[in-house]
Amino acid sequence: MQSSLKRTASVLSVMMVGLIWVGWAASPSTRHRPLRSVDQPVRTPMTQPAVLIPQSITSAKSAYSTPMYLRGALGAITTEDPVAAATSFLKTFRCLLKLEDGDNDFQLLTASRDDLGMAHVKFQHVYSGIPVWPEQVIVHVNTLGQVYCFNGIYQNIHVDALNPGVPADEAENIARQSQPCPVDIEASTKLVIYNFHTPAPTLAWEVEMKPLEVYPYHYRVFVNAKTGEITNSIDEVYTGYATTSSGILIHNSQAVTLDTWHYDDGYTYLIDASKSMFPGYLDVNTFQGTIVILDKSSGWIFTPVIYDPNLDNTFNDNYAIMAGGTASYHVSEVYDYFYDTHNWTGFSNTSGSIKVYVNDISNLDNAYYVNNSITLGAGGVWSNNWAAALDLTAHEYAHGVTDATCRLVYQYESGAMNESMSDVIGCLVDDANWTLGEIIIKTNPLGATAFRNMADPHNGQPTNSPLWQPAHMSEFVSMSVNDDNGGVHKNCGIPNKAFYLTAASIGRSKAERIYFRAWTNYFTANTDFSAARLAIEQAAIDLHGNNSAEHNAVKSAFDAVGIAGGAGPADDYFLYFPLAANFEYFGKTFDNTLWIINTQDQTVHYALDLYNWQGAGAGTTGNRTLAAHAMEGWIMPDNSNMGIATADGRIIGICDHKSPDGYVAVSTTPAEIFTNAIFIPHIPSTYPVWFSLCGIANVTDTVSDVIYLDNDDKGALFDLAAPYSSAFFDFELLYMDLYGELPDPAELGGLWGFFANYDLDLQKVLEPNLVGTEIFGLKATNDCAGLNLDPFVGRTLLFSHIANPPQGWWTGIAMVSLSVDPDPNDAVTTHPILITAYTEAGEMLKQTVTEIPYLGKMAYQAHTWLVDGQRVIPDDADWILASSMQEGYSITGFELFGLQNPPAGIDGLAGLEAAKIVSQRLLFPRVANGNALGDGLQQWTGIAVINPNAASANLTYRLYNMNGNLIQTRPKTIGPYMKDIGFANELFSIGDFWGWVTVDSNLPVTGFEVFGYQDYRSIAGVTAFNE
Repeated sequence: MQSSLKRTASVLSVMMVGLIWVGWAASPSTRHRPLRSVDQPVRTPMTQPAVLIPQSITSAKSAYSTPMYLRGALGAITTEDPVAAATSFLKTFRCLLKLEDGDNDFQLLTASRDDLGMAHVKFQHVYSGIPVWPEQVIVHVNTLGQVYCFNGIYQNIHVDALNPGVPADEAENIARQSQPCPVDIEASTKLVIYNFHTPAPTLAWEVEMKPLEVYPYHYRVFVNAKTGEITNSIDEVYTGYATTSSGILIHNSQAVTLDTWHYDDGYTYLIDASKSMFPGYLDVNTFQGTIVILDKSSGWIFTPVIYDPNLDNTFNDNYAIMAGGTASYHVSEVYDYFYDTHNWTGFSNTSGSIKVYVNDISNLDNAYYVNNSITLGAGGVWSNNWAAALDLTAHEYAHGVTDATCRLVYQYESGAMNESMSDVIGCLVDDANWTLGEIIIKTNPLGATAFRNMADPHNGQPTNSPLWQPAHMSEFVSMSVNDDNGGVHKNCGIPNKAFYLTAASIGRSKAERIYFRAWTNYFTANTDFSAARLAIEQAAIDLHGNNSAEHNAVKSAFDAVGIAGGAGPADDYFLYFPLAANFEYFGKTFDNTLWIINTQDQTVHYALDLYNWQGAGAGTTGNRTLAAHAMEGWIMPDNSNMGIATADGRIIGICDHKSPDGYVAVSTTPAEIFTNAIFIPHIPSTYPVWFSLCGIANVTDTVSDVIYLDNDDKGALFDLAAPYSSAFFDFELLYMDLYGELPDPAELGGLWGFFANYDLDLQKVLEPNLVGTEIFGLKATNDCAGLNLDPFVGRTLLFSHIANPPQGWWTGIAMVSLSVDPDPNDAVTTHPILITAYTEAGEMLKQTVTEIPYLGKMAYQAHTWLVDGQRVIPDDADWILASSMQEGYSITGFELFGLQNPPAGIDGLAGLEAAKIVSQRLLFPRVANGNALGDGLQQWTGIAVINPNAASANLTYRLYNMNGNLIQTRPKTIGPYMKDIGFANELFSIGDFWGWVTVDSNLPVTGFEVFGYQDYRSIAGVTAFNE
């Protein structure tokens, strides 16, 4: 077996670094049954497994049952560029994204960075390299290089025949004949898989047709590539030197100043070259960087730029010229709104031109955007000249921004969102009221005073009349694609009302920033109402924090109009307790209590199922109801070995392994995901003094052939083939078996290992199913601690609890390289790590470069760690960052700490995994103070939050008791790179208390908590959960 393991070592090492598969969970079909005797199995697998979500509380699934939105700490901190981090996320979590068919993939489209420093990487869904239209996803990366959000609507598809039977030129001719145009057009043809409002994905030719001159024509036609039939046809017409001149607004006769251009011919033209996009010279062929107003009062054959005919520099010569001046003034205002409010230039945030055609006599009662231009009608039966309406001008301008960014498909709900965003901008630029078009509408038989009313979409009109819109999803109007493109102008009233309610709650200024951020960074081509809600919520979280007043206002507004966030949560939520066994070891008693905490604002239902080591049932709580923010604990029976909690909402937990008198205490947190590989970074260096116990569990109903391998190529096999089976063993006995004696880790350059679900015979990675926990300590004393076996790696680690002897503590730091030597034949056997030490106040003390062996481990006490004879971590350091200095090189690690001189018999040891994940919400599962449990033992809790950002973080602490009642809220601001640490009783002024804490932040942060007894008979610590 040894030789086989050696052959497999490099394969597994690469697999561990490059690909950690998140797996499927089998949800219990018996979770609602009552507690039963231990000889009865408590769980059988369901036929449809549920996918787990890594460190993420918020998720939603699309109608395709694929995740349309994930928010949380979705990966490790990394210094990789955002495209690399996003690409790695998509590859690593294919199971999570339900891309079972290997031909489904994503291709990079765009990458951008916003004003907050966050990156947004957009991908096209492809199948066998062919774009799946219109399916796109966006992976969002925060300022620390960590994926924090994923959104987009797509389907895991399978298409058998990918060879078109209809040639591209024939498809173009079919498209041209289906939508004739009186002017010359240009067409482009592309092979796609069409998957929009269709029973099944279809191979099709996408034919886009645009006019060669300005004309209200822009069609996207999809021709079945097998049969030549029209699959869908989408009308994408959304409805010298610089100087100044005078103009008269046509709707109120107000005199205004216009920015114009005096040309060499002596005339002054409505060409605005005053904007920042102007390149400094006028190109009369392209009008690059200008706003140019053209007259359509003579039809489409000749479209001159409007000029002042009598050379008096005043555009008041006739009504058509005055309309041109009005349009120039209004478009300038819209441009300035985007530039001043959102730092956005033109339609596409570039220096293109903005062409505006006025006095259109072919579409009198209308306006539209097409092909990078705006056309405003001359007015007719229903309306006066559209140039007079600032809000409708802004509406059409916004269509240009949509066309340049998310390109919302102009049909059905995505088309209604296209219209709604234009209405939103219209009412933000013209902010005197919540109506649109009130300036130009004529009296109509139904008495409407505006075309649309965002505050009241019914607009005082009878149901389903032309100027009535639905205000709630219960009034949604189902229309065919041939009727208003599936209701784009009708159903936009519903999201319009949501914006009005949001702005009424938090003000237009905050609402406009939230909506613009969602529109330009989170919307994709097929964003529907539910996806829009999730995107707008995420934008509110980015700007103001999770569950902030602004975020809650968005949620309340969409709730009020009946728009839910997707088809429900992506799946059930799970907690895995790999070591739920009561045991005694070296005279120490470890009794287990498992705590379940509801993090949601509403009741959740959960069940906790227990298993013995063979996978047989050891008990169940049955179906439990847990109030919002409440928590409850369960004392483990003697025959349990592993536990799984399943809930319909996000829950967190903590497992206490301690003696009845409190002198022995270890706390660990359950896993929220399982993988096919987990690391064991802590293997004690002196086994005669230390013990180390490990619990691993197969938490699914899949076959498991678990291999253990260390960095010296020693290995063993564990039989976890039985569903829900587990193993609990002593590393000392394992190593006696592997080496014949206890190894000297110093001779190996440090010792670490990993477990992997791997078939040695087939040389194949098996299905993900593993979780694990380690408990270790000194044999002769009560000192002991616990760590979770880690499924994540990163280029950057944050060690959050650094305390040195002058502070009465000691700290040990350990790091493991998960990187394989790229060239074993050269002399280089290490790669560099940058260590940066910070004080609690955010001062950077020093930076040191050290080296770690490939697949090696280094471990030091903080106060004795030297590089070139110099201290790496000064005495006044409070936290450190460790960063791999080479792209693609990954590390993991942990820290141990304790009292420097504990009294005899006192447990002075605790452990924390190094943070690789940061988030804008932290969850601390335990706050115990005073005589919390009525057992006479006085407890304390310390809470720490670290801000690893270059800007101040605004925090909100919330304290809940066991019943879920919000006891206190404490706002706090901590500066860049600062660490906020203190006792819970000082932060919240509490006495005897048991509960938990949330911390919301406007920036991604991390944290931990330490707890124990006031006589320090024992201490323990856990890293905060992330959302």
